[in-house]
Amino acid sequence: LYEFIDKLWQKLSNLVFVRFAFDIPHSSITSEKKSHRLVFCLTHGGIIEWLILSSWCRKSGLGAILVANRKEILFFAKPLYFLQSVFTKRSYADMFLSHEEGPRLIFCPPGERKELFKPTETEGLIASLYNTEKQNPEGLTFTFVPIFICWRKHVRGQSRQLSEYFLGLSSRPNFIGKIWYLLRKRTDSTVKALTPVLFSSTEPTDASDDLDGIDATRKARMVRRKILVEVSQEMRVVLGPRYFSPYLIKENIMRDPQLLHLVDQISQEQNIDRRKVMGQAYSFLTEIAANYTFRFIEVMYVMLTWLFGKIFEEIVIDPNQVQSLRETLKTRSAVFISCHRSHLDYMIVPGVLFIQDIVTPHIAAGVNLAFWPVGHFLRMGGAFFIRRSFRGEPLYALCLQKYIDWLIKNRINIKFFIEGTRSRTGKMLPPAYGLLKMVLNAYSQGQVEDLALIPISISYDEVLEEKSYVKELGGAHKEKESAKGLVQARKLFKRNIGKVYVRFSQGISVKAETQTDSQQGLDPTLVLQKLAFQVCKSINDVTPVTPKSILAAVLLSHERASLSLEEILRASGLLGTYASWAKTELSCGTDPHELKRALESHVKKLLGNQVLVAESSVPIRFHLEDRKRINMVFYKNNAIHCFVLPSITLLAQKRTRTENSNLELEQTRSVVLKHALSLRNIFKFEFFFSPSSTFIDEVKHSLEFFSQLPTSPDFSVFLRMNRDIIESYLIAFEIIRGEPTGDQELKTLLQKVVREAVERVEKQQGFVTECVSTQNFSNAFKLMENLKLVEFKRDSDKVLLHLHPWNEAGTEVLSELTTFYRLLKSPF
Repeated sequence: LYEFIDKLWQKLSNLVFVRFAFDIPHSSITSEKKSHRLVFCLTHGGIIEWLILSSWCRKSGLGAILVANRKEILFFAKPLYFLQSVFTKRSYADMFLSHEEGPRLIFCPPGERKELFKPTETEGLIASLYNTEKQNPEGLTFTFVPIFICWRKHVRGQSRQLSEYFLGLSSRPNFIGKIWYLLRKRTDSTVKALTPVLFSSTEPTDASDDLDGIDATRKARMVRRKILVEVSQEMRVVLGPRYFSPYLIKENIMRDPQLLHLVDQISQEQNIDRRKVMGQAYSFLTEIAANYTFRFIEVMYVMLTWLFGKIFEEIVIDPNQVQSLRETLKTRSAVFISCHRSHLDYMIVPGVLFIQDIVTPHIAAGVNLAFWPVGHFLRMGGAFFIRRSFRGEPLYALCLQKYIDWLIKNRINIKFFIEGTRSRTGKMLPPAYGLLKMVLNAYSQGQVEDLALIPISISYDEVLEEKSYVKELGGAHKEKESAKGLVQARKLFKRNIGKVYVRFSQGISVKAETQTDSQQGLDPTLVLQKLAFQVCKSINDVTPVTPKSILAAVLLSHERASLSLEEILRASGLLGTYASWAKTELSCGTDPHELKRALESHVKKLLGNQVLVAESSVPIRFHLEDRKRINMVFYKNNAIHCFVLPSITLLAQKRTRTENSNLELEQTRSVVLKHALSLRNIFKFEFFFSPSSTFIDEVKHSLEFFSQLPTSPDFSVFLRMNRDIIESYLIAFEIIRGEPTGDQELKTLLQKVVREAVERVEKQQGFVTECVSTQNFSNAFKLMENLKLVEFKRDSDKVLLHLHPWNEAGTEVLSELTTFYRLLKSPF
């Protein structure tokens, strides 16, 4: 009878029904079959789930599931067992221990317990299996495999959809709902095996476990609880917490005592009607709040699949990192913190998470993206909007803090960009502390027991905003986002921009980090800065080095203006060798032949895009056009985190040998470390360095790499890696030194520095085109502030720079910059 039913089921499923995506480790389960009796465990379901799971077992060579602890299943699978269970009261345990081939199936409903200390029917069955295994340790053993069947990835709202009253919850439909979803041929249903549970590995985890005097009952209780916990944690990862209407959220926040106190305070101090201040707070929350709508996300998933297939060659992820992320999300809420390279970042991470059956987070977006109609759709996708600056607006700041508190308190995952804005240079910008501080405030107020900060790296073979970045770095104003601009940008989506690489770092426990820092007596501000630095460094650590970034570094940094393909491959091979030695991931793998093929492919693409120019010589030589150099800086900087340390090391070594050629080995090493520390202090607003003591060890380690090379290759690529930054800083310091003391508008000063840089480049005074960079100049001003040469001020909407008298520290840094600049101009 069962074979007939199963064959009928197979035909129907192949013709009509959905093909479920099975995520069950077939090889490991098959290998365990010989020594273990497999017992699949479901917390919900019935005949249809049994047929789905049994069909997979038959196809996989495990045999059909003929024994289960449900009479209706026995009726179809083993009619004899059904009759015995009805008329002779044969126990399920006896049937489970029979010689029938194939796995067993246990239904373990979470709501079956009626009395506190009385074992449930499932626990009685598991206890009988435990007694059998305990009596014969060398014989039959049991492996319990919890199974999670997700019929549809639909989040849980505060109320049911109309259809759910007839079909059941979208994620757990009733019998009619299951038939409906099957007939609709849905393709988002999954069957996933969770962590197996063994009697031998089950230990007491709760004080109440010791109250059971019988060992078998205690084991059965623990096994059942583990099964339920595994399924509920997986449900949390896939479906997330319960979501509420944005109107309900705003009403809850408006009743917050702290917010009401601030409203009263503002009303009294400014003599404004309290209702008017309340209305202002409500409008702030309306401006901020997301309107998370899962049905819209389903529609967007279809659209994004089409779009990504059109503009991307592939979205590359690391499955091991995704699995580690799933384990983290089972027990803690997450705050995803990523770098920001493109507007596409808003769609990449949610798209990846949705595909991986992980609930998509609420995403912090700049209020500049709230324009119609994009803002409306982004809100439905989970975006909440924040202003770039809200100094002097305590009511807005508190409304935003309370909204963050509400999200975290309700276990809703959120995501934001640690840099606060897109990086126009391709490398990590200094962190913006605002949202991270609010997240830490929510934790410190006890809104949640612990949070996991998940650093995310997103890197592209090519970015759509490349042209606009070049203009902005050259001093042009940023174009305001609008519907018109979106329509005009549609042509950008007609070209393929290669691969995008998404990497998830290990989660950082806020509880563990803050406890350690508080024990050391660190100031909360230092704790915030330390955590932000840790996040940024974690992002860099998992960012892969791509062939295009290596090629860009070679073309920009080599001392020769034009290179043959052989010279390009040789210099690129040196960078690839260092990346492998430093244990930095290469996106193309560690095989040198793969790197060579990828580089040759990118050379052809750059020739086709007229970025590279081929000279009519033998062999053919290639050079970058000056106007395209700034374009390539973005891609070089995608990998600068890997090469900045050897660049500093070799530049310090080169200076030492030039200035002190007669020093002994130990003295030479000491001077090299001194010059390396000098460069570290100059670049401290450009890169994320380790503490000084660790940095010195890293420099020594880099020297070991270069000393063990079999030959002495051309190191000019390493030496000139940061030439543009040194030249930018030199120009900025020289301009500021010649300016009178007092207040000047930052924008005016930047324009003055840009004009000077452009003039020096055009007059061919030994400066590279890419030194004209407003980002580099801004970071140079931050270094000057650190040296007490300038001070940033705010005057309403303007940012002012107060220039102090030139001091000795400024003279010392300017002297260092001049020395390194002259060294870079000299032949190597």
